[in-house]
Amino acid sequence: MTAKAVAPNTEIDDLWDFMVGYKKAMQPKNRPLRLDEPVEFFFSGKVPFVILVPEAEVDGETPQTFVIQDNFFIAQISFLKNVVKNNGGPLQMAVEDTTGELTYSTFYLRVISQFPLSKPLFGSIMDGDDYSSRKMHEIGANILRKFIKAYINAFHMESYKHEMPMKGKCFKDWIPVLDLRNISPLLDTKVFNIFGEVLYESKNTDYRGTGLGIGFNLGDDTLSILQSACIYDLLPSANTYISISNRLGMRREFEASCIMLTAALEKKIFELFRRKKQAEGWGQEQIDDWMYTDRLRKGSTTSYETKSVWKAARMICNGVSYAQEQSYIAVLEKLYVKRDEIIHGESILLSKEEAVEMNKAASDFLLFLESKL
Repeated sequence: MTAKAVAPNTEIDDLWDFMVGYKKAMQPKNRPLRLDEPVEFFFSGKVPFVILVPEAEVDGETPQTFVIQDNFFIAQISFLKNVVKNNGGPLQMAVEDTTGELTYSTFYLRVISQFPLSKPLFGSIMDGDDYSSRKMHEIGANILRKFIKAYINAFHMESYKHEMPMKGKCFKDWIPVLDLRNISPLLDTKVFNIFGEVLYESKNTDYRGTGLGIGFNLGDDTLSILQSACIYDLLPSANTYISISNRLGMRREFEASCIMLTAALEKKIFELFRRKKQAEGWGQEQIDDWMYTDRLRKGSTTSYETKSVWKAARMICNGVSYAQEQSYIAVLEKLYVKRDEIIHGESILLSKEEAVEMNKAASDFLLFLESKL
């Protein structure tokens, strides 16, 4: 069943069959002013999860397509599911994985202008006199994100048809925000005129590994740290544990995320304590003398127990009590009470709402402590 999203009073039901490999396409009523100008572009890529909709026909003749209207663009999109082979045999697609390591969907996207006369396509896909693959890919990514929002909404609506525990399986909260990096590589970018003649072609464009969506260019001092870290053993920081906690949360393993978040919070407090004392002129030996007791950890001959994390937090606050601080009260109620129930009490299940609250409480308390540095 094809989904259509059509603006009121817009007639786009005529057939326009110049697209190679597709026999049907959506067409606005008017034609471009010049028949040799670009009227359509196409490319394919992949999303790192399986789109649970009927697949396109392999022969490309009559694909299951969805029509998307975004801005003044009309797009068609279709999908093919892919399962990575393992030890010579295909994996069972019992569940969707969140990273695309085992399953993913290849998409095929074609885009035309809804208004070829007033909004000709070349105004959006050209940089000066040259075609821009990146502009086409960014338009396509926006269209794809609109489809994904509709897809998630459809699954929420589907959930009302099912009894528990199937209801929860209809939610798609873990789907990542799609950008040029995680839908790459993008293949076979082509621009056509109204006769189906290729005006522009780019075989392969890959935005992965460019730093997009990761951060920013590193300064010389940070590059030095990076080089050292490439040589010596790299010990996990608090941010490493926070990343693990976030990843567990994306997988809806909220109980494991809670335990890891507690460990990350305490490690972060000790890291802030070190930063505070280093700024005050304390040396590494003086910091260690304060942090570690004379008691060896159980079963160890080299590792000593640390002092209470709350004593370190009080030192960050210059010895002033933070017991009435709202962020501290929240972190006890929203995070530590849950952690204690998981570890010391009866088995419990945490909801997504509780997971959001515990992450916010931990973040707010760390922001409070950082303000004291």
